Amino acid sequence: MPPDFEWEVTSVSYPAGDTREHGNTRTDHRDKKAKITFDLRDMNLSPEQRERFVFLLGPRYKGSHVNKIVCNKFLSFQENYLKCLEQLREIYWEALRAPSRCATLTRNPYRREFLIKKKYGKTKEERKANLKAEKE
Repeated sequence: MPPDFEWEVTSVSYPAGDTREHGNTRTDHRDKKAKITFDLRDMNLSPEQRERFVFLLGPRYKGSHVNKIVCNKFLSFQENYLKCLEQLREIYWEALRAPSRCATLTRNPYRREFLIKKKYGKTKEERKANLKAEKE
């Protein structure tokens, strides 16, 4: 299943900087930097997958939902952009290898009760009616 989330690509141009294309004489490489920004909430990851994704992000994870991957290793924006995409793709696919089941549902009985009541109804009669309707 292909990933289904959005990311934002940022590129900045500096018209007053050194604009020579390539070579060792260029002193200003700020416009070659590629930055990909994405939101973890849009990725539809299970808690275990999200935990693995955050672990794989390492120091790039700053504790918020919105994260970024930056690359300025190469001399062109396109190469840096492809490297950022490759890193995001590898981290995403590796995170998907984590179990997709909700571990808190099996470990915490209070959480399980809350989720069952949220999905099927708060009273016993509502839950029976919703389960019966779902089977039909």
